[in-house]
Amino acid sequence: MKQKKYNRSYSVIAIVVILLIGFSLRTFGLNWDQGFYLHPDERFLAMVTAALRLPISLSTYFDPAVSPLNPYNNNFAFFVYGKFPIILVRVLMELFQLTSYFDVRFIGRMISALADTSVIGAMYLIAKRLLKAQSLQSRFPLYAALSYAVFVFPIQQAHFFTTDSIVNTFFVWAVYFALLANPLLTGIMIGLGIASKISFTYTLPLLVGLLVISKLHPPAGGTNHKQFPNYKSQLAKTLFYLFLMTLVSYITLRIADPYLFQTNNWFDFHISKQFLSNLDQLKALASLKTFY
Repeated sequence: MKQKKYNRSYSVIAIVVILLIGFSLRTFGLNWDQGFYLHPDERFLAMVTAALRLPISLSTYFDPAVSPLNPYNNNFAFFVYGKFPIILVRVLMELFQLTSYFDVRFIGRMISALADTSVIGAMYLIAKRLLKAQSLQSRFPLYAALSYAVFVFPIQQAHFFTTDSIVNTFFVWAVYFALLANPLLTGIMIGLGIASKISFTYTLPLLVGLLVISKLHPPAGGTNHKQFPNYKSQLAKTLFYLFLMTLVSYITLRIADPYLFQTNNWFDFHISKQFLSNLDQLKALASLKTFY
């Protein structure tokens, strides 16, 4: 018993130290470009974010046609990113009264750094969950967390106010909650992920598969099949989980990025025509680049 308590205390201290190391690496030299915005995507997002304004009411916020948080209403006719990151940063800018173009980088980069630091913790929890599924005990979760904490690429990405670190954060946490067979939290992560970048939709088959497998085959120490001898009952509950996840994802997406849709009618599922047109333009530009 004492050995188990010692191991648990050791793990807690170790993961806290790893998180501090990861956070330090992601925030060191955060003002690396002295405000020149040398990263082109970051510069564009900063320009858009600086132009946004907070709406006067919730009804205005949810209306794509008039909301001052919609880039399309602020002379930016081409915008293919999700709106949630810039909305979040703009709200924090107003909260801390840092509202200039040059202030965007501080808050935006700190959001990226904090988000990516949380991924370190998610990696630890995912590794623990996978080990539990095999009834194993190991220090592997700590190694997984430490590895991600010191990887160069995520550290580099966390120094930019772009959507990459944020989208990656929602994906990794969605994986963890899917492994827990938690449709509510998985749905929230999916909604926020799509609201940050539309390409997050490519991860949906994996997340759905993980949720289904985790529900039908819980890990050792979890719910066992004897409690659900009826296979049809398990299947019905799994389908309900998928429905709940889908519903929560949609509600979260509507709240986090209402401008992805054509209207403010929640029963109108049509995607913004301008956004779809922007994606077509992006594909054309990518094809042209490949051709040349």
